[in-house]
Amino acid sequence: MKKYTSTVFLKSFVDSYFDLFLSITIALFGIYIFYPGAMSGDSVNQWYQVTNPEMISSWFPPSMVYLWIVLNKITYGPQGMLIFQYIILNLSIWLLARIFYHRVIHRVIFICFICFFPPIFFITGVIWKDVSVFVSLSMSFALLFKFELNRKKIFLLLSILFFIYTISVRHNSVVCLLPYIIYILSILIKSSISKKTILITILTPIFFYGGVKLSNFLIHGIVKKENVVHHMENATFIWDLWGMSVELNKNIIPEYVFSDTGRLLTIEQLKRLYEPYTCSIIYLPHINPYRCTDNADKFPDKIFKKDFIRLILKYPAAYLKVRSRLVLYMLGIKWPVPHVPAIVAFEFNIYKPSDKQDVLYEPSKHLEMRHKIAMEKSFYVAYWFLMKTYLYRVWVYIVLIILQLVAAISYKAYLGDSYRRIVLILSIGLIYWFPYIIISTSSDFRFSIPTVYCGIIALPLLIHRIFSYHKNIFSSRKMPLLHS
Repeated sequence: MKKYTSTVFLKSFVDSYFDLFLSITIALFGIYIFYPGAMSGDSVNQWYQVTNPEMISSWFPPSMVYLWIVLNKITYGPQGMLIFQYIILNLSIWLLARIFYHRVIHRVIFICFICFFPPIFFITGVIWKDVSVFVSLSMSFALLFKFELNRKKIFLLLSILFFIYTISVRHNSVVCLLPYIIYILSILIKSSISKKTILITILTPIFFYGGVKLSNFLIHGIVKKENVVHHMENATFIWDLWGMSVELNKNIIPEYVFSDTGRLLTIEQLKRLYEPYTCSIIYLPHINPYRCTDNADKFPDKIFKKDFIRLILKYPAAYLKVRSRLVLYMLGIKWPVPHVPAIVAFEFNIYKPSDKQDVLYEPSKHLEMRHKIAMEKSFYVAYWFLMKTYLYRVWVYIVLIILQLVAAISYKAYLGDSYRRIVLILSIGLIYWFPYIIISTSSDFRFSIPTVYCGIIALPLLIHRIFSYHKNIFSSRKMPLLHS
């Protein structure tokens, strides 16, 4: 009797808590390896703003910096953000597993596949805004689907809050509002199909407009006026014109873009400074100030926009060559092989400037990776996946998303509620990447990690549902033979 009771208890524990225990264990494993959090130069810049709130600017997402400040009060150091990233991601994966699957073994497989998927696991250890985007997006999905199941409004509210955080961290993610809004409205509106379609068609652009305004406010409106970065997209447009100048072998960049010393740059110097796969140009001192300076708002933005359009219309072949090259690099179809570190999706270190005059020297000098041996082993594993597999080629995930959409539409009748969830995840993964076609300056893999995440999160569910369908069909065809 006692043995029977123990067996029942163990089974009950496994059914109720083992998947949660597994998710948290994997999160703690990642935290252990990367503690207190791997940090690139951008990350240390954000850390500098966390420790000096008066310096908070819109060059980095203020919402992430303010969240980091709150976490800093709980545990001083970058580890607060590292813990947040792994815990939120792994809890959302656990919650999705609970929503998608009934059997424990299926949940365990799903959790291990997503949490240990190399591009996901390794990049979560780096404190980047791109990581915050896909982590918060994952939790937003999980909470939204949870609301759909039990109709508790708290889950919808939390899902919206996580999604708002997502669009406040990366400005291009605001396009993801469209499928997200449509999905929520389709849940909340209860009426005939025709009336529901009309209401969704009317309400979606209204809420989308409000979301764009809210995103803009969270990026530019909650910092000091003097710390607002004006017209950040100019950085990309200047980068494009620089590349076009190299292609045309003549400087077509408007003179007012340069500082006094930059106006004397020859085409040979432009070529020497130009790298077609990084955003290094926008940090050059030759560029006229358009970032966090007192005269940044004096940059002739409207004139520059007109000049930019005029120049791409005048030299369309050069523009398409520059932009298509970068898109090919971003997708991983073409790699700048001699410069692989430019597209490496991980920074297994903490950026520390050697120059004591560098503003980041003080904020970074006391930061140390705690478990260097584990971190170094992780680097070699991640680097092997980068060089020997296609897991860091974004085109693979774009194709995967498209194929999954086709499969989901083909099996729509059988997928039930899973169909809408799969389509939402995949459409957000696809639409998130679209802006990079026309406005991007670097082939860094981290920019695409939300698309990678969306490309794999629905895959196990879709395969499981399709396999179950064909298994049932096969069984039903064999049944008459068994009876006979």
